[in-house]
Amino acid sequence: MITSPRGASLAAAIAAISLVGVGLSVTIPLLSLRMKAVGYDAGIIGMQTALGGAATLLVSPFVPWLAVRLGMRALMLLAVMLATLCLLGFDLTANITLWWPLRLLIGCALTSLFVASEFWINAAAPPERRGLVMGLYTTVLAAGFALGPALLLLTGTQGDAPFVAAMAIFLAAAVPLWLFGASAPVPEPASTSAYWSVVRAVPAAAFATLAFGMVETASIALLPVYALARHQSAQTGALDVSLYATGILLMQIPIGLLSDRFDRGIILLATCIACAVAAWLMPALTGHRLAFAALLIGWGGVVSALYPVALALLGTSVAPEHLAPANAVIVMFYASGMMAGPPVMGKAMDLLGPGGLFYGMAGVLALCAALLLALRPSRA
Repeated sequence: MITSPRGASLAAAIAAISLVGVGLSVTIPLLSLRMKAVGYDAGIIGMQTALGGAATLLVSPFVPWLAVRLGMRALMLLAVMLATLCLLGFDLTANITLWWPLRLLIGCALTSLFVASEFWINAAAPPERRGLVMGLYTTVLAAGFALGPALLLLTGTQGDAPFVAAMAIFLAAAVPLWLFGASAPVPEPASTSAYWSVVRAVPAAAFATLAFGMVETASIALLPVYALARHQSAQTGALDVSLYATGILLMQIPIGLLSDRFDRGIILLATCIACAVAAWLMPALTGHRLAFAALLIGWGGVVSALYPVALALLGTSVAPEHLAPANAVIVMFYASGMMAGPPVMGKAMDLLGPGGLFYGMAGVLALCAALLLALRPSRA
């Protein structure tokens, strides 16, 4: 068992990462729906969503440096406050033009939480249970993702209520950071070459994270748009995001346990293949609500295993002194996926109709499977 003080330290870090889930799953679908309501097409909505990925690319390399200079607790608390202020900014203005810089700023805040907490969790996890711990981390992150759309169902997508609720959760979740943040590990200063050693050492983790970033962010941003395009309600679209997150809640710990016992590269490959097939089938099931919901839950749970399994693979393949920069690079690959996924899938919807969302994601996952298969002979 993981016990104190390690247990308290891990609990604080996992509580912090739940903020990322809430922040992303409230703002991405909420802002997408509001932009759709005033006439923006899926391509433009995807482009603005991609700013979160741009922020991640800009900030990720500096998070280990900032953690060394400021301390992990101070850095993460500052990030919480910045994200809260950005949510207040979204609430106070209906001017879509001002949302672009706010998207960039909240992306910077959430990235800082993402990179810092993942390093914290990976460094504090017992090596023999790293897969389980990363599965638990992803489960709590998924709870944050599920909470965001559930809040939208309760508060609606108009008015102040959804933003006020999200801000209250951010501030409440900062409490464990204040109480236990002093126990967080501090990364060692690293050279520039250390940042990219992960790509050479664990390319499978990098490619799987890239694919996951494309699929996850496109799902959160465009499932509500997909529902509207299929003549369903905005609430149905928000519910679909919650169903996707429910799958993550159910599947991550079992898959994490499997990754502690079996070859993580094979698990990544099998995940990509299975999820590419499932995504291809999804549009045909849209008219059958129960079947669509069941497949969406299963698909969301399995495809989201790409990220924790990649992180566990990273933790066992990279030297401890390189773990913080390696985590930063992995988050940069995720951010690249965040940037590419929504506009690519949005344009696919514009060209191919609503089903283009799932056909595009099936293509990304199939390409990732091909790359992972090509990498197999070169891996020890």
